[in-house]
Amino acid sequence: MPYNEWTMADIVTMWGKTHHVIMSALQDSIGHDRVERELRGPMQQAGREAARPRPADAVAIGRAIMAIEKPWGIEGRVVESKPDHFVREVTHCPWSYFCPLGCEVFAWWMEGFVEGSNEHLRYALEKLVPRRDPVCIWKVQTAEPGP
Repeated sequence: MPYNEWTMADIVTMWGKTHHVIMSALQDSIGHDRVERELRGPMQQAGREAARPRPADAVAIGRAIMAIEKPWGIEGRVVESKPDHFVREVTHCPWSYFCPLGCEVFAWWMEGFVEGSNEHLRYALEKLVPRRDPVCIWKVQTAEPGP
């Protein structure tokens, strides 16, 4: 098919597959630790920097993340909402073509955003289901006590 007949879905699907192959090759060649340090670390830092001013609790942080997602066409429902935890199910994500890698990279950014928003809370991507199904369940919750 000539490139001028490609739909946006074709382009996004091709980019997602290419991106996944590149990242897999990168991890194979330079190692998981270096990818963590040089990709995940900067993504978390970018999230921390975006977190100012600091929301007060898990609900405020969860709603702030939802506000960031909305212009990108991500839709979902709130499963639980309390000051110490906020759980959301994503029911539609036009970016699921990039799953799982794109979801994981965005989750790294959100980890940093949550940590930068309130040092006592953490972000977790609880469930990740690829390609146009309910895509994920994510949670902002009080951090587990340290050792």
